[in-house]
Amino acid sequence: MNKTLAVFDLDNTLTDTLTFWSTAIAPVARAMTQKFGIDINHFSAVIQKAPSQYRFCDVGSLVTWLDERGELPAAQNPADQHEIELVKWSLRHNWYATQKKMSVFYPGALDTLRALKDKGTDVALYTDTEGSSMIRRVWLMAYNARRAGLIRAEEDILDLFDHFYAQPAIEDDERILRDVDLRFVLKMKQKTTIWTGAAYKPAPHYLSAIMDDFAATPAQTVMVGDTHNDGGCAVPAGATFAWAHYGARLDPVIEKTARDMASPLYKYGVADIQAAFTAASRPDITLHDSPVELLQQCAFSAGNGFNPRNGSDAAAPPRNPGGPAGGSLPVWRLRDAPPSPRRRSPMGPATHFEPKP
Repeated sequence: MNKTLAVFDLDNTLTDTLTFWSTAIAPVARAMTQKFGIDINHFSAVIQKAPSQYRFCDVGSLVTWLDERGELPAAQNPADQHEIELVKWSLRHNWYATQKKMSVFYPGALDTLRALKDKGTDVALYTDTEGSSMIRRVWLMAYNARRAGLIRAEEDILDLFDHFYAQPAIEDDERILRDVDLRFVLKMKQKTTIWTGAAYKPAPHYLSAIMDDFAATPAQTVMVGDTHNDGGCAVPAGATFAWAHYGARLDPVIEKTARDMASPLYKYGVADIQAAFTAASRPDITLHDSPVELLQQCAFSAGNGFNPRNGSDAAAPPRNPGGPAGGSLPVWRLRDAPPSPRRRSPMGPATHFEPKP
């Protein structure tokens, strides 16, 4: 049966996140040991306890989080404090500069997305990244694509996706999206759903909810991702799982850094991911070198478009169309939040309500 819905993971499927992250975290680790005298093993253990949004997407908040936990040295005098602040500023600056430079699409990814949209196929992005960070990173990928002459304007990227699904951010937009074009942010928000059930891949029913949004059957759906967690979403839901083998292949140094300092809940590298596959996550298709191989492995046709059913299917998470009012529900559509003096932002109301403790 032709596929009418293609669901893509973001990290190491559309962009090489682990290579960026390992490259960007290395100066942070060096500063912690050389400037602040923190043992590298202790640092590795501590940052694995940091919120994932800080650890993977926002080193400024990560450094602040470390400082608040007492991991950074206390200043003994104004000169010490000035030196500490300089190091913190340098870490933030270098991180964001590296993120901006290295947030690029894999070769062939844009061609694949364009080919799918030319056929009228529905395309969704389903990531465990927090919503605000997802918006920033997709914008950076679009920014670099425009600079490379691959697209006319950053907003053109958003025409290649019908909808985005992400986790709730743990703070407002003001700092995370401070340098992102407002038009891009607003257009992307209109196409974004936030999961609020505190469940990550392979979350039960979430891919089924996405299929419901596009009126696609499991046989009409392909999920593309780099790990067994993506397969754990697709296989139990009856969808085809296309393993982005190219995204699982890592330089040995990158792979070691990920194992030492990234989340212990994930697997890194081809061997570990292959060993984690089970009957409930094993790939139907392997994309060895490029996302373009998906077009050779599956036949695609026009989809039904995005049309959420508001949780009418008992197997899907219920939906809250207006935010958190009425209780904590697993899914809501982004709407403008009421103005709040605690949520000052150059872009108006915050994207996400704060998740409940």
